[in-house]
Amino acid sequence: MHTAAEDRELWRNRSVHREAAEDISPRHYRSVRIHHGMLSGGVCSSNRIQLLRTKYWDYGDVVAQRPWMAERELAAPTPPVPA
Repeated sequence: MHTAAEDRELWRNRSVHREAAEDISPRHYRSVRIHHGMLSGGVCSSNRIQLLRTKYWDYGDVVAQRPWMAERELAAPTPPVPA
């Protein structure tokens, strides 16, 4: 969970993330889905998570080949629900 978009970019560019995404995942998973969402009001709120997009990676049966990738936009963010 990231509060600011900059946090997400800092994590994405760390070597531990890069190694997991590029080297480890293809050897251990056939496919991966990463959901990006928003939880207005923070983790302690009773608001529902609003999914915004999903990214897909399908590694197939051959680790050496490039994975199939796609990104799906799900919804535009809506204002938070008053408590």
